[in-house]
Amino acid sequence: MAAGKLPSFIATLGMMGMAAGAALVLTKQGAIYSDLDAFIFLGAGSITIVAMPTVFATFVYPLASGLAVGAGLGLLNGLMVAVVRH
Repeated sequence: MAAGKLPSFIATLGMMGMAAGAALVLTKQGAIYSDLDAFIFLGAGSITIVAMPTVFATFVYPLASGLAVGAGLGLLNGLMVAVVRH
């Protein structure tokens, strides 16, 4: 993008449009459904009284986001590193 002096935001929007178009072509403009019990459990199941989406929001997402930024093993560690750096 630097050679053509195209702003990165515009390039991102263009790539998003191409990816969306490719997804429509690959799926023949339809939704992909799955009736596997594992997928149903992840979206609608529960552990005792806690729904699975809540489990993901509480445990899996903070762990994954902490690992993604390379800040250790959790979101709090990543936040502490970000605060110390600023």
